Formats: sequence, structure tokens, C-alpha cells
Amino acid sequence: MDVLAEYGVGKGIVKTPHVEKTNYLTSLEGNTDLPAYLTNLVKTGVLQPNKNSFYPIHLSPTVNVTLGGVPVCPNYCNYMGWVWIGSFYPKTPYIYYSVIPDQTGACKDNCGYSPNPLSNTQALASVQLVNTLTNPLQRGWYYGVQYQSAARMSCSWRQYPLKDLSSAGGKIVTVQRVWSNKYQAVSLIGPIQTFFIIVFFLFWLVSNLSEALC
Repeated sequence: MDVLAEYGVGKGIVKTPHVEKTNYLTSLEGNTDLPAYLTNLVKTGVLQPNKNSFYPIHLSPTVNVTLGGVPVCPNYCNYMGWVWIGSFYPKTPYIYYSVIPDQTGACKDNCGYSPNPLSNTQALASVQLVNTLTNPLQRGWYYGVQYQSAARMSCSWRQYPLKDLSSAGGKIVTVQRVWSNKYQAVSLIGPIQTFFIIVFFLFWLVSNLSEALC
């Protein structure tokens, strides 16, 4: 995570994921069902967030999600959000999350240029991590025009095959390149160094997120 140091973001740690194996809804409305779901997880102690916590939600192929009645796939591909929990949880006012639908169904061939759904899933996960870190409440800086907010927006669809040096054999993880305000360029730090971000598919507890808040 050193690559985001210019945005005040340091290294994070991976927490144990929470997996719903039974009794889950197969149709979700993102504006109501997921905020209520996350709120309940906090109230019951399943999640114990602090101001630096981020929770990416990966949906199985059998779960469909809409936003305002519009299917996320293939219209949005993925999205980020936040839920106000300050009224009952004094440690932090918000819980930050992203939603990444399965990429083998309606999102396939529409949400990434890779023919491999896993690569597109990985790239989308990195997108939402960077979104949340650099613009958690969507009130942050803008590059060019207003809709290009957050460090990743200026680099949409620019995927990069990154070798994960922490894994045995050095697995390849596909990430999306991000914008550097410091160098005013996509994917470059100085003349030769590639600018990218590693992302995994577990819950992240991201350090120094508060420094990236607006």
C-alpha cells in the first residue's frame, strides 16, 4: 500500500472474512437491503469497524443486486457506499463498503476487457479499494471533470497483471492502474516505476484512512 502514500494511506492488514452460507437473499436492493444488513452485523458484533475499516462485499453467482431497481450488472458493474452508524456505534460514524457482483453472469464481457472473469473481479476489487481510500464519501478531489473523482477514475479499464510476491510461486493478480496527483500521470511514478495497488478479496482494515477523508 506504499503506492498510495501521497494520499496519506499506509499499509493495512487483512481481517478474517465473514461468509454467509445459508439463509441469504438472492435478490438485494443496494440502497436498502445492504445498509440494513451491514448495520445488523455491527449491532450483533459480527463486524467491529473503526474509522479505517473497509468491507468489500463479493456476491455469489446466485445473488442479484439492484440500485434503485436498476440491475448493477451490467449497468454499473460494481459500486461503493457507506452507512451511518454513529448513532449507536461510538467508535466511528461510518462503515465503508463496496459491492462486487459475480462476473460470470450478466456482468460477463461488460465489466472489464479481460476474457477471464476472475481477472475482471480482481480489477474491480482494486477499483473500489482505491475509490474508498481516496474519496470515501464521494466528496473528495476531482480530476478534470466532476465525474472523474477518486484516484482510480482517470484510469478506468487500464488493467495491469501484478505478481503477488507474498504468495507461494508468485501468483498473478490483475489490478487497475491508478492516478498519481504527484506526477499528474496514470500508472507512473517518476520515469520508470509502475504505479499500482495490490488488492485481495478479504475484508481490509486500512490504516490511515482518516487521513484520506475529506
